Amino acid sequence: MKVNPLSRLCHNDTYRPSRRRFQILESLRQLSAEELFRTGSKLMGLF
Repeated sequence: MKVNPLSRLCHNDTYRPSRRRFQILESLRQLSAEELFRTGSKLMGLF
């Protein structure tokens, strides 16, 4: 009986860090977007 590669991937420990990395990247992207919005509104306040 062959094991489904997808299910093996989910249980694999090498899969978890990449998921963590994705979450970190996602939070960084949201943070940078927030910073961008803040600096953008500051610039709008100048004009």
